[in-house]
Amino acid sequence: KVEDHCIIDGLTSSGNHDLEEKGILERFWKRFTELSFTFGHCIGHNIEGFDLPFLLRRSWLLGVKVSPTIKNGRYYHRSVVDTMKVWTDYAYNEMISLDKLARLLGVGRKPDYEATQFAEDWLSGDKDTAEFYLKNDLIVSHKCYERMYQ
Repeated sequence: KVEDHCIIDGLTSSGNHDLEEKGILERFWKRFTELSFTFGHCIGHNIEGFDLPFLLRRSWLLGVKVSPTIKNGRYYHRSVVDTMKVWTDYAYNEMISLDKLARLLGVGRKPDYEATQFAEDWLSGDKDTAEFYLKNDLIVSHKCYERMYQ
């Protein structure tokens, strides 16, 4: 089941907001290192253009050791699968939204929720709504991946 791939260590179904960012990053990089040696995949939409650079910078700022396997020179490890890059065949400056790709592939859609609302929800204490939005992105990205590689 796709939802089973979206378990985030330390989070309960209702959310556990006491985790520190540093700890979350440390667990992410540990898991990434493990999957890079076991032929696992790190799947996301625009993960090379947004998510991984963000995680790298936050890790550096907080003094968190990043996975030594994350990059090979300027390229990300072969375990990283960016559904946007796969769809565009890595064409320079070509993009497609996750919602549009999911609809084209017939695997669902993103909820009516502006990404800009995420920070406001998170900072105002509505972390469950923000976490739901993120988890949905993971599920939809994984469904796109499955559809492209079925």
